[in-house]
Amino acid sequence: MIDPTTDPVLHTDDQVLVVSKRSELLQRVETIVGSEIASRVGQAALGESVNAVVTKKRLKHKTLAEIADVFPKESFHGIHLASITRTGQTVPILPGTDIHTGDTLRLVGLADHTETLVKLIGYCEKPSDATDYVWLSAGVIVGILIGLVKIPIGDGVRIALETSGGCMVAGLLFGYLRSLHPTFGQLPSSTADFMKNFGLIAFIAVVGLSAGPKAFVTIQQQGWTLMYLGAIVTIVPIVAAQLFGAYVLREDLKNSQLLAGSIAGGRSCTAALSSVMIASGSNAAMLTYPVTYTIAQVYLTLFGPVIVAIMSSWGPWAVTLAK
Repeated sequence: MIDPTTDPVLHTDDQVLVVSKRSELLQRVETIVGSEIASRVGQAALGESVNAVVTKKRLKHKTLAEIADVFPKESFHGIHLASITRTGQTVPILPGTDIHTGDTLRLVGLADHTETLVKLIGYCEKPSDATDYVWLSAGVIVGILIGLVKIPIGDGVRIALETSGGCMVAGLLFGYLRSLHPTFGQLPSSTADFMKNFGLIAFIAVVGLSAGPKAFVTIQQQGWTLMYLGAIVTIVPIVAAQLFGAYVLREDLKNSQLLAGSIAGGRSCTAALSSVMIASGSNAAMLTYPVTYTIAQVYLTLFGPVIVAIMSSWGPWAVTLAK
């Protein structure tokens, strides 16, 4: 193996390793150097693949073309940018692509070269399946405390996000802090998926165990009419919101996940939010869920007693349906 930085002289039958895009290899390199051959030695010389997390402020909101002018050209020697990941989503590699703090750049090259460039970008993210339970526990505790805070909005009227809403806000806050400096709060995707699925199953089980006996008693006392009315009250607002988003906001064409998250928040249903994120494979629905969730809690607190008082004049079955 000869180091190309020593400016060696090429001879016939020398094997040259060239790292580039496939189109450039076919159009330029093969006509200049020669035909491509299969070589295990060449594959081994490609070096290692490392994940560099962007933390340097001077790279924030700069394009790849601008970053190429910031660092000396020697810093990129023998290094190939394989992918860019942002919040779990792949970002296209283009000269005009903006780089944000927290982006993960997968670099392929010799260990000495990649180590130098990683220090200029930020730090090297080592693959790990470990979970930062301290950070996770802190987020849960902060979420519970936020949910306990009651905000007065009138005479004797107070609202609170409760545990589910407080943990949602804490999750957004802690996730934002990790995106700014992702050196802590490690949560592998497998652990996150387990927590989502287990939480959804536990929620459904608890609701079934607590509501099951009451449902049979209610059916015996009021008949199936109350169940039909409850189904209508539950389904009609969801369908109406979906149609409003599809034909008025046109969200079905662009951000259906955001629309689904807002509907789940309006129904104050965390299980629905989990189902949307699992089905879509994205956390985009979390952006709209807290907004409509908070609005729904405010309106429930303000107008809940009013609705129950109005429907009490219709009979006991109406009061049960209102509750």
